Amino acid sequence: MSTLQSHVSQTVPSQAKDVAAASCSSIPQAIESLLKSWQVTYGIVDTPLVDDSSDIGYRNCADATRLVLLGDAKGQLQAIVPASELLDLQALQRLTGRELLALPREEVQAIVAAKELLSLPALPQITGLPTVVDAKVLAQNEVVLESGSGNTVIRLKGESFKMLLADAVIGD
Repeated sequence: MSTLQSHVSQTVPSQAKDVAAASCSSIPQAIESLLKSWQVTYGIVDTPLVDDSSDIGYRNCADATRLVLLGDAKGQLQAIVPASELLDLQALQRLTGRELLALPREEVQAIVAAKELLSLPALPQITGLPTVVDAKVLAQNEVVLESGSGNTVIRLKGESFKMLLADAVIGD
């Protein structure tokens, strides 16, 4: 398997609530706490699930990012990529010097369940795994990611998202 594919529409919901380290019941507590601890301003957008069994809880938003969990004999790693792009495993393997493959669905589901979420947001801190971020994500003015709740997405300014990537490796 050399690539993974995700489907995304180019429609951006226009209604969002901006939240600056305030309590919000529509995203999981773990995600809210993480964003609050980093003092990140974000918006919350209600959005329906896409009926697509290839991604766990994926949303239908432009500028969407996704988190891909990978592993090899050395351990696990996460990649954050634009949801509309293919993950180039060969390029990732060259960058890391590792023979990474996507984790099996059962392992991903176990990680999601252990975090008490319905999906994993593209936030490095949520899993604590080493992170590689596609440079295209950093070029976005706005980043949309899953909230982990199953019915909302989080909208961040590109600069705010970059703050969360302090320990991440940037790849092309």
